[in-house]
Parts: sequence; structure tokens; C-alpha cells
Amino acid sequence: MDSPATVNGSRPYRSHKIPACDRCRKRKLRCEADLSGGPCRICRDQGVDCIRSEAPRSSKRSAPTTNSTGNIETPLVRSSKRPRLPAAGSSPLASPRLRDNSHLFIEESVAEQCGLQNPEYSRQERTIVNAKSSMIIGPAIAEDVQVLEQYMESQSGPKTSKRGRLYDTVSDNPKDPVIYLSVSRRREGLSSSERPGEKQKEILEQILGPNVGEVVKLYFRHIHPSFPIIDEHNFNQLYSKGDKTLSPALICDILASSLVYWRQSPILKQFPVPDQRYCWNLAVESLQGDFLAPGLSTLYTALLDLSGRPVVSITGNTLTSGRTVALAHSLGLNRDPSKWRISNHEKNLRTRLWWGVLIHDRWSSLAHGVPAHIRKNEYDVSLPTLDGLLTGEDGDYTTPRNKPAECFILLCALTEVLGDILPPLYDRRCRPATETNKLLRRLEIDLDEWEESLPRWAANQSNSALVSGLSSLRLEFLSVKMLVCRIGFHSATHSSEQCLPEVRAYHHAMLRESAKAIITFLTSLTEQNLNEFWMPYSAYHICSATIILLRCAIDASDRETADSCMSCLSEVKQWLTWAYVTHHWDLAEICLAQCAEPIDRLNASSRSVAIDAQTGGAQAYSIGTGVEDLGDPASIPSLADTESFINGLEYPFVDLWDMFEQEYQ
Repeated sequence: MDSPATVNGSRPYRSHKIPACDRCRKRKLRCEADLSGGPCRICRDQGVDCIRSEAPRSSKRSAPTTNSTGNIETPLVRSSKRPRLPAAGSSPLASPRLRDNSHLFIEESVAEQCGLQNPEYSRQERTIVNAKSSMIIGPAIAEDVQVLEQYMESQSGPKTSKRGRLYDTVSDNPKDPVIYLSVSRRREGLSSSERPGEKQKEILEQILGPNVGEVVKLYFRHIHPSFPIIDEHNFNQLYSKGDKTLSPALICDILASSLVYWRQSPILKQFPVPDQRYCWNLAVESLQGDFLAPGLSTLYTALLDLSGRPVVSITGNTLTSGRTVALAHSLGLNRDPSKWRISNHEKNLRTRLWWGVLIHDRWSSLAHGVPAHIRKNEYDVSLPTLDGLLTGEDGDYTTPRNKPAECFILLCALTEVLGDILPPLYDRRCRPATETNKLLRRLEIDLDEWEESLPRWAANQSNSALVSGLSSLRLEFLSVKMLVCRIGFHSATHSSEQCLPEVRAYHHAMLRESAKAIITFLTSLTEQNLNEFWMPYSAYHICSATIILLRCAIDASDRETADSCMSCLSEVKQWLTWAYVTHHWDLAEICLAQCAEPIDRLNASSRSVAIDAQTGGAQAYSIGTGVEDLGDPASIPSLADTESFINGLEYPFVDLWDMFEQEYQ
């Protein structure tokens, strides 16, 4: 097809009468303009000003000035009209520039296009690149700014001022404009002599020695398939070439999070496992430094930090989750990019990043006892798709990556259901029992619909060992069902309305059976299941089920119910001991640290009560208080009486995590 230059009869490329414009010269692209002096084809297609500086061309590229609009970085927003020609060995997924915002993006590397580049990195010829970042404008003034920008553009002359633009439009939808504000990336006066994480990365690479490459492979072999937030194809290309633009903090978290799978590598298992606590401390330190000048790479790093195991700092993870949500909102990831003028690849990257943030926000809210930061009406990003998750060499649906990616999509859908459960959990207002019951019925229907949507291979528990992440997904589903039962039991017990004893007994029985379902599922897992991908919040789900059974054993008014609960507790303790001692399962270690002693003490108390009942003849069996006495909260015994530091009354058992933090942090 003839180029516009040929059709218009313009002089050939490199004509001195029609010099290359500044934009094409900077990017070393073929500048095709006609003799009329109008904009070149590239600038015309992308809708930007075509500027030809009058200054003579220097043999060396000069560094951009501080007021250059190229210093602004808007993450993952680039045009899909004209793909940039990839360099040798670079990814064909490298995306072009956004038509209205091409001055936002000065960096052309694959790392930046995928959000993998550390924002503090700069090359010699660009000494002050990334001095500016971008922050999305709130809807309160977005339309006003859009009108102002349109007026300013209409009043601009042939030679546009080279001063930096304060606002930049990403989507010019008049009903829902998306506009970014140029802001300083780093706090004024705060400087750093090296990139965040550079020192920590060097230490980790020295610890791992020649095995560092195998550790990176562990991440993409065991973690990434079930939690695919990183562009694996481009990352591997850059990492294999030793690309300096890759974020050191991101590499630190990849190395630290992979150590939990050390023994599953035929190459690594012959060597002792490095000190995971020390390695995680290095990774966390690099992340904190990265937050001083955050970018997309910071978001990736934070999500890996939240997904990492073993968990050693609950308070730190809670704070990181809040900062991650704030950063994601400031980058506009909560906005639906489907109609933006960007490539499909970048739309998929924004979508998977947002759902990674949302998953951690809601599940950490459940586990850590902190209200979720994201409400359901504050985002409109659709669920990820297999097309968007399986990129590069993994795009073939016949590969083993297909089913783990489907597990991630199912987790996103389950997280949506959890988002409807969390608000009443943290609602401090007293709701009538009838209102709560209506909500619970709707939630039960949502859970049933989610379960019915499972593909056959996911619904069949016997195949769970074949798909990494499926066992964790199943545990999360059972935990959500238990949470619904817990809310119903709390409403029946503490409602201001009069509640029949039979209703309280019913909710008590449903809660007990939901906890038993988790224990039954857990004890059916094999070694293969333990080697799968597990969300770090799985330890909380197991502990919650154990604590509920402990309470049910205490509250039981008949020996049969108490014995059934104690049997489950003994079984789960035995299984957790096997999983930890034999297979070094870190989640089992957490649960044993919190629940082993209460189980032992309650077992001893149960035996003592049984002996007393035998010697006392007709004495009623009771470890604690019967369920018929649950109407008075003051009469309910606390599991803290077993000297376990655990409050067994109020969900979500925040003290449970406080105890763990004291012992392990």
C-alpha cells in the first residue's frame, strides 16, 4: 500500500527541505510529510502537534528540559493506531502511543510498556526522565478540565508552546472523561543515590548464587499460572538479557516469594533452603523504598508482597494493602479501559492488575479484621478473560496454564460475592434480624450460582491435585459459606428482636457443619495439593474453622455434639502436624501455633468432664454453656479462658492475628 507521502507527491524521506519533526527524530521513526508544511503522517494519525525545531540538529541527543511534557508517565495507556517497530528480540506486544497523550510517554522500552520498569531508572542521555508522574483527576472537575483543555487546544497557534501541559486526556468521552494530572514523582528535597531495591537485589543474588535463575523459574512455574498479574513473556525476555530497566524491588519480591517452593525444584532441593525470613525482610525493605517514588512497578511488587508466604507481619501486610489500593486508584486502574484508545494487550494488563488489587483488598479485609478499602460501586472493570490472561507463548489453550488461569477468573468472581458480604460484617449499626435474613438468603443464592458455574473439572474434587490453585479456591469458597453462617448465627444470637431458641439452635448447627466441611476438605488433601499455589489467607480460614469448632464443643449441650467437634479437632491437629513436619507446609505451622494448645486443653477438659459424668451418675454433660443459654452474651464463655489469647466470640477474630504477630514477627 502506497504511503501518504507517495500519494501526495512529497519529496523522498531525508529531504533537507522537509526535515524530520522533533517527535519522529527523537524516536528515530521515518518522518513522512508533504510539501505543504503540514504535520507528518505519524503525528497526524496520532493527533499530536507536529513540531520542527529551528535549532540545528546536534550529533548527540540533548537531555529533555524540566518542563518537557515527556517527563509525565501515565501507566499502561498507549495508542493502538500504529505499533512501534520492535527492536531485535523485543516483544511484538510492544504498544504504540495514545493519540491525544503521546507526550505522556517518553520511554520506549518493553519494561515500561508492561509496567515492569522502575520509575527511578534513567539513562545517561535522559538524566531527569520520570521527574514527573501522573495522577487521575477526580470526577468532580474532570468535565470542567476537559472543556478547558479543548479551549486551550483550539486557541493554540501553529507553533505550540513547549511548556509542559498540566492535564492530559486519556479518554475524551464527554460523559466520562479520563484525565491525568502531572505531579512530581518524588517528594521535593528527598533524593536517593541509588534505585530502590538495588542493594537488596544484589544481596539476594549473592545468597542464591548460580541458582538465582532457577528461583525465578519457580515463580513462573508455581505462582504465576494461578495468580497471573505479570507479563511473563516480556519479563523473561528482559530478565534473560539483563535489562537494567527492570525494577530491582520487583525482582526481590519474585525471588523471595519463590523460596517457599524451593524443595519442589530438582535442582534446588539438593541445597539447603535460604533463610526465608531474612530474604523477605530484604524484599519488604526494597518495597518500602519503592513507595517513595511509586509507579506501576511498585504496584506489581506490592501485589507479590501481599501474595508471599510465609506470612510474618500481619500489620505490615495490612498497611501495604491500603497503600496498594490508594496507588491503584491514583493510576486509574478502577476505570474500565475497554473503550480507551489503547492496545488490547495494555487493556488486559490493566484489568489483571486491578483484579489482583481487589482480591487482596477483600480477602485481607476478611483475614485481618480491617474494613475493605474498595466498594463495589467505585469500579467498573470487567472480569478478566482467558484471552487476556494467556499471553505470549501461553496463549495456547491446550497448555497446562489454561486451568490455573480459569481458577484465577473464578477467584475474581468469588471475590465479587465476598464484596457483598463484607459490608454487613463491619456495619456498626444494629440491623433487624429480618433484614439480615433477607441479605443472607440473597448471598446464599449468589454462592449457589457461583458453585453451579464451576466447570466440571473444578467441581470434581478428585481432580483438584491436577490444577494448581484449585484447592485454595475450594477452601476460600467453603470459608465464604462459613462466613455467611457466622453472620446468621450472630444475628440470631445478638439481635434486639426476640428469637426462638430453635432458630438459634438451627444457626448454631449450620455454623458447626460449615466448619466441619472445611476440616473434612482439609484432611482429604494430599502432598500434591500442598505443593499447589495457596493464597496466604488460607491459614486464616483454617484457624477460623478450628476456632468455631472449639466454641461449638464448649457450647454443646449434649455429649454427642461435643464428641463430634472434638473428633474433628483432633483430626485436623493430626493432619496439620503431618503437613508441617513431613512436608514443611508453612500454613500448617501458623495454624498449629495458634490452635494446638486450645485443642489439647479442651481435650483434657473433655476427658475430665467425661470422667466426672460417669462418676456423677445423672450429671448433665457440659464442657461450657449449652446453646440454649446463648441469648445472653454475658453468659457465653470465651475461649480466652483456655489461655489461648483468642477471643472466640466476635468475628473476624482479630486477636488471632495479634497472637501470631507476637510470636512470629
